[in-house]
Amino acid sequence: MKRLCLVLALLAAVALTGIGCESKSHNLYRQQNLREVFAADEIGIADDTEAVLLLEHPSHMSQWYPR
Repeated sequence: MKRLCLVLALLAAVALTGIGCESKSHNLYRQQNLREVFAADEIGIADDTEAVLLLEHPSHMSQWYPR
């Protein structure tokens, strides 16, 4: 029983120390991924804002103006 507890404690210690270790390449990948997500969100917000603004003020290309 003591051996089992010792082995489980050792496995838990190894697992806990391994959780905090990330490779540098993985960290760079996460940063790049977040940059791409933020850029896509920024473009989406700008597109939504322009769509709302142009909805009330149609341009000369609008279908509501006679040709």
